[in-house]
Amino acid sequence: MMILLSLIITVLLSGFLFRLLPVDFNLPFVVVCILVGFYLLLIPASELYRGKKRRQAWTLFKRASYYPLALLVLVTVKLKI
Repeated sequence: MMILLSLIITVLLSGFLFRLLPVDFNLPFVVVCILVGFYLLLIPASELYRGKKRRQAWTLFKRASYYPLALLVLVTVKLKI
């Protein structure tokens, strides 16, 4: 349960922090950030919470590894536009 709660807080804070940056991140970028977090973090975390199997933990680890890269791509795209 703690893993799922901490990842929910992570995704929500990511979207909130995008709004605090000096660069104008419009609402669509914040929504995309939250959707990326939902796909990469929250879906695998909820599956791990329900199943508690080693394979589900591995899936969460693999997808979570791409989360910082996905946010970097979002920021880069926004700065280029």
